[in-house]
Amino acid sequence: MLTLGLVLSMGCTGSSHPMQDVEPKPVPLEPHRPPPDADRQEPAVPAARFTFISRRRDKPPRSTLFFDVSLRNPGDRTRWFLLPDSAAKGQRPMATSAFGARVWSFLGTGNVVVAHFDTVSGFYALQLPPDAEVELRGLEIGLPGELPADPLPLEFIVADGFTVGGQAPETWTKVPARSDARADATLKGAKAVADYNPPDLKSVPVELQGAERFTELVPIAATSASPTP
Repeated sequence: MLTLGLVLSMGCTGSSHPMQDVEPKPVPLEPHRPPPDADRQEPAVPAARFTFISRRRDKPPRSTLFFDVSLRNPGDRTRWFLLPDSAAKGQRPMATSAFGARVWSFLGTGNVVVAHFDTVSGFYALQLPPDAEVELRGLEIGLPGELPADPLPLEFIVADGFTVGGQAPETWTKVPARSDARADATLKGAKAVADYNPPDLKSVPVELQGAERFTELVPIAATSASPTP
């Protein structure tokens, strides 16, 4: 007991405060830092994913290809999506001029209005609001000959805006060509809501602002025997 008393006495000698049970002071934890590449994500970019549905043989050598198209606009601003209406070999996927426009109201859920601009290699155009996810069913793409490649390269454009003959698209489309943020609609049975041709029926230039070009490779052969919609 003498030894224990000496130990306790020595333990109290160097302090003017009585001994207490003191909880250890918590040490702030460093924030979790993942490995250098673990928190790196692919940038959110606009997307148009084409899924081939079927092929209709028209007057030889022409065909019509039908696609379902999933459109995504993950950004924080409204943007135009321009989709091809033709897949001819050696033809530029997107026209630089136009001589007319027809506007379609697609059937389905959500409001989907698509403008089809006429030219040698025409294009479809619609506006998507921020954070939009839109499904277009049965979109028609003409094939004036044999399939140029399989998978088929389809180019689309996403732009902040564009003009037709120096005019805003609404001058031609008459109504806004836009979609709700969430929509699922089909071209089959769509209603034409507006038509426009320039007074002299001449082609005028199409000029893009803030445009990005993308190419989607779409397999065709595996489903080429699918029934026509």
